[in-house]
Amino acid sequence: MAIFWFTAVILLLLILQNFIFGRMGFKKLDYERRFDRQRVFAGEAIEMTEVITNRRRIPYPYVLVESMMPASFRFGGKSDVYQTLGENQQHHRSLFALRGRYEITRKYVFTCEKRGVYDFQSVTLTAGDAIGLKAHVQTRPANFQITVYPKPLALRELPLGARSWLENAFSRDNALRENHYQVSGARPYRPGDSARWISWKASAKLGEWMVHKRESILDQELWIILNIQDDSEVWSRSMDSGKLERGIRYAASAAAYAAKHGIRVGFACNGSLPGIRGLAEDLQIAGGKKQYASILDRLARLKADVEMPIEKMLDERSARYAGHNILLISPIMTASLKRRLQVLRRQGNAVEWLPVK
Repeated sequence: MAIFWFTAVILLLLILQNFIFGRMGFKKLDYERRFDRQRVFAGEAIEMTEVITNRRRIPYPYVLVESMMPASFRFGGKSDVYQTLGENQQHHRSLFALRGRYEITRKYVFTCEKRGVYDFQSVTLTAGDAIGLKAHVQTRPANFQITVYPKPLALRELPLGARSWLENAFSRDNALRENHYQVSGARPYRPGDSARWISWKASAKLGEWMVHKRESILDQELWIILNIQDDSEVWSRSMDSGKLERGIRYAASAAAYAAKHGIRVGFACNGSLPGIRGLAEDLQIAGGKKQYASILDRLARLKADVEMPIEKMLDERSARYAGHNILLISPIMTASLKRRLQVLRRQGNAVEWLPVK
């Protein structure tokens, strides 16, 4: 008889808790997920905070929070976090047990290993009773975006040719910084000046060789042109991922150098961007931190698909590059591409090729 009553009481309690839990659902259960940073460079860490609050007196035996996250986000080990890694995504799960009127805050640190733009759209909450007879599932919005910029290389890590060119192209005594089409007075003759630049009137007046002084629109302006076409014959073929990332880091490094030294910079690329049909418009010459951030943002979003052959892009847009320093970052250098670069040089550009190997 005692066993009968004991069993009856247990069954009654189970039915009662099942009824209460069924009525309760997710009422007065709050969940918040936030990140301490929205934009980082590859290799940097972000702290994610989860706050779950039970505002009722009745406990939640367990609440499971699940979401999909990029596989390139590497979490440190935690006993209350469960991850299932895939090639591109990982299934992130965290388990909570909440007594009545209780709040739990957890912090996780993960490292962003790969550039890109990552959207977090929702999390799934599963709340169950004490014995697993009943569970409620609810999907909640978690709109947040993390942008991972490519990490720039230090100047000393760039190939020697490009490093020397960047340093020399913007040195104060570099004659290539003058725009040879606009005259603004006279200056003393320097070794390397052409005889056709001589100002005979100023030379006779001052008693020394003087040459026409040119407007200096090249002084602090640079075009970074990134070519992701890796095949001279099949231009639409996607670039090798390793080369693509190196090329992108080279571009980020040149932009970082420009920002550090107050150089106005523009950016062009024949790759594709999500949400844009066809070739994206160039980022026109501008200066400051805002322009640097715009270039990094575009590099973070860049896909491996080629929208236009590099030769065609240069033909169509060469007029806007005239009279500037140009750094071409490209895995290939064909005869036709060399001819285009010669045309750019004849337009008054200082041009350097940074090979991507």
